[in-house]
Amino acid sequence: DPASLPDCVCLNAMLNSGNGYPDAFALLYAGIAQRLGIPVYGVQVPDSVFVAYVYSEVSQTLDLRNDIKFYLNPFAAGAFFKVKHIKELLKKRHPDDGERYSEACTNAEFIRKMLVIIKDHYLLKNRPDKVDDINVLMKALKVD
Repeated sequence: DPASLPDCVCLNAMLNSGNGYPDAFALLYAGIAQRLGIPVYGVQVPDSVFVAYVYSEVSQTLDLRNDIKFYLNPFAAGAFFKVKHIKELLKKRHPDDGERYSEACTNAEFIRKMLVIIKDHYLLKNRPDKVDDINVLMKALKVD
């Protein structure tokens, strides 16, 4: 329900209802994993939600494109996907630019995406006060 979109990205509402925006759950999944020391990051795919396990044996600095070891789908009970399977899937769905969707992103990039979606929602609902609030939040978080 588009009317409830803002509630679908709020942590308290997601935890209370068990429902939420797919990207918000992916961000929560990645955040919990990172807090536990597991290098999992969101992947911004237009029509699917994945998180990626990113690990480097040779460098302390992670390359969010080339150090991905596998993908997980938080909505399919954590289903596991090899890198080659995701790349094949994305090549089929997005032949022109599927490669760019296979890379993991930072939490800030993921949050920015969600804030843009919420902002667009409020623009459609003709709520300039809420749009202004989101703009202030994006500026404060430096994700505008």
